[in-house]
Amino acid sequence: MKSYEHITAIILCAGAGARMGLDYNKLLYSFKKPLIYYTINIFEQRKYVNNIILVVNKNDQKTFHNLVQKHSFTKVRHILTGGDTRQKSSYTVNKNDQKTFHNLVQKHSFTKVRHILTGGDTRQKSSYTGVHAANDGIVMIHDGAQPFVHPKDINNALSTLKENEGVTLAVPVKDTIKQTDKKM
Repeated sequence: MKSYEHITAIILCAGAGARMGLDYNKLLYSFKKPLIYYTINIFEQRKYVNNIILVVNKNDQKTFHNLVQKHSFTKVRHILTGGDTRQKSSYTVNKNDQKTFHNLVQKHSFTKVRHILTGGDTRQKSSYTGVHAANDGIVMIHDGAQPFVHPKDINNALSTLKENEGVTLAVPVKDTIKQTDKKM
């Protein structure tokens, strides 16, 4: 049986909002609160999640830091710099971003925030970077654009880990709806 003493949720948040026709990250689109708030809050409220790592677009880094501070998310330990999209991330460390991050951590006394890392040039590499930052224990990777994951489903996935090395939580694929100005 696996130990649930150390569970980290990695939330992939890099994106540009292009498919929604936005000129900013769709996770920052507000439904009373930004969309990403609801995703982070699901994992923040789980008593068994010790740490949350956000992988973000470097252009959104300050916005995500402010959001974490504003909503007092105490389990967000790392904010990793991703790329302009979830699929593309910069692999080299941006020293200016690190300095800004560390100043913010000191200014607001985030005692659980340890450091900042840089994602990879693909979602897979960014996920790997997040897993490496998690160090040990159980790691959950979640798409930040999916705020409606049910706690029961997370619990079921963790229960499955008692007898398996890994688990993937999935939902049936929905048809894509497209709007066009051309007649079909």
